[in-house]
Amino acid sequence: QLQSLLSIDLNKNGLKGTIPSEISYLQNLETVDFRKNELTGPIPNNIFLLPKLEVLNLSYNYLSGDVSFNVGFCTSLKQLGLSHNFLVGSIPSE
Repeated sequence: QLQSLLSIDLNKNGLKGTIPSEISYLQNLETVDFRKNELTGPIPNNIFLLPKLEVLNLSYNYLSGDVSFNVGFCTSLKQLGLSHNFLVGSIPSE
């Protein structure tokens, strides 16, 4: 029922836990904004496979893990915010 959803903005909502991998079911998402919450764990690999994702902001959480492998798959991405987390790796230039 949420297949037509284009944007999720849950910034500053006190969210805790991990980002569910089921977010990848929302294939029309263009914007995901989960900044300034208390999210933990890795960024789900499949979030970078969303074909229309242009903006991903996960800044100011407690996310951890390596992002370098996953980001390169998101060819539609125009804005990426990952600051103030516990992530490692580097963002590919292409």
